[in-house]
Amino acid sequence: MRPQRAVSPEDGIKISSMLSEAKSKDEFRRIQVMYLRVKFGMSAVEVAAATNYSVSHVTQIQCRYFRRGLQALKPEKKGGRYRCRVSLEEERAFIERHRREAEAGGILTVGELRQAFEEELGVSLSSSAFYALLVRHNWRKVAPRKKHPQQDAEAMEAFKKTLVKRLR
Repeated sequence: MRPQRAVSPEDGIKISSMLSEAKSKDEFRRIQVMYLRVKFGMSAVEVAAATNYSVSHVTQIQCRYFRRGLQALKPEKKGGRYRCRVSLEEERAFIERHRREAEAGGILTVGELRQAFEEELGVSLSSSAFYALLVRHNWRKVAPRKKHPQQDAEAMEAFKKTLVKRLR
């Protein structure tokens, strides 16, 4: 078996202090992998048994530590806008311009907004992507109803007839 790579004593102290500062279970276990190796000199197989990780995952965490240092033990940020065509600031500015128009009493439809978006920013979007953009910026579709769903035409006519009788 190959001898273990040495970890500096300074890093050993930092790793033990990082254990108490861990914010999640996964972060704690990643730090614990290196802590068990530094403090007790455990092999990857022993660390895997203690942390309930697979041996390959333990060696992967240890390799990442030796390549990138203590930063590799902290959680990585995942996600992002990898396929965005327009920045959030540009989207926000577009929505604000048209929100003012809508608040001033203008009636906007999603089709008109999408067409204006494509013309102003020079980007074509599918309708589902444009609806997602509107949801992302808390834009609600508010449209007046043409009639109430429980409206009864006969009852309205009867009311009009009784109203005329009352007024006489």
